[in-house]
Amino acid sequence: MATRKEFEDFIIVVYIKISTCKSYSNSNYNFCLYFWKMCQANMVYLYFMSVLCAMTNAGNVLLLTPFGSPSHKNLFTPTAYGLAEKGHSVTLVSIYKPKESSPNVKEVVMENLIPTSKELVYWLCKEGIDGPTVEVLNGYISTAKKMCETFFMNDLVQSWVKRKEKFDIVIVDGVLHDCLFPVANLMGKKVGALNTAALFSWIADSIDSPYPYSIIPFYLFPFKARMNFWERMINAFSFSKYDHEMQSAYYPAMEEIVRKYYPQAITISESMKNLSLVLCNGEPLLGTIRPSVPTVKYMGGIHCRPGQAVEK
Repeated sequence: MATRKEFEDFIIVVYIKISTCKSYSNSNYNFCLYFWKMCQANMVYLYFMSVLCAMTNAGNVLLLTPFGSPSHKNLFTPTAYGLAEKGHSVTLVSIYKPKESSPNVKEVVMENLIPTSKELVYWLCKEGIDGPTVEVLNGYISTAKKMCETFFMNDLVQSWVKRKEKFDIVIVDGVLHDCLFPVANLMGKKVGALNTAALFSWIADSIDSPYPYSIIPFYLFPFKARMNFWERMINAFSFSKYDHEMQSAYYPAMEEIVRKYYPQAITISESMKNLSLVLCNGEPLLGTIRPSVPTVKYMGGIHCRPGQAVEK
């Protein structure tokens, strides 16, 4: 199907051809004049057709979850194949072999990241038990640096950065994939994030989405939206501490790896502010009621499939 630019180029060519009609014979001139009047009458129609074609063009999408656990892949897979059903061309990067196939989906499996991915799962579990301690933070940093470096050294990744034709959008896993956001801006025209849970505070801050600590419980606490004064104080302190550690310790460590391989890339903070889309694995009606912005779209339940019939 012709694109909007192709239609516009066609109109320009027609105008140039008609402008030279006077050099033709009388019969050809009359035909050109008739054709030009017909084009004038249909110019608005042609313009709207070009816009419509641009809107219905299939996109080239890159989904990145190379450090994610199986639960993360469970969200990226239906996202990829759902886009493929709409005609988009999708490339999905993870460490797990595909369980289904589609002509519009290309799955890239980075098996060399599996060992460090297991390390990352260990630190995630330790955080769930011990909380966000200094030991856990240092574990995250050392493991994430190794994973980022392995990803950046991949030949396919380097070819994506160098090629002239960029992806229409690159959607990056929102958990511990922060080093990929600056590079995603080199690969795609637009960059988005996929939260594997409700909206994370550091991403909310980047896109200027309100995140009141007085009603949104910290990830590791059993608090509900209705908190007393002390719970709110502990909640606000925990969020502030977590965000401070991200900005003062985690991001600078990731920046070192980004600068080593892609010095032309923007910073992590800048790339997070450039997010055009944030997908959240949540449902506002089932979670904590919170304010939001148009950039955030909820997709809770996308991984659910129709149940099998119960045997009688």
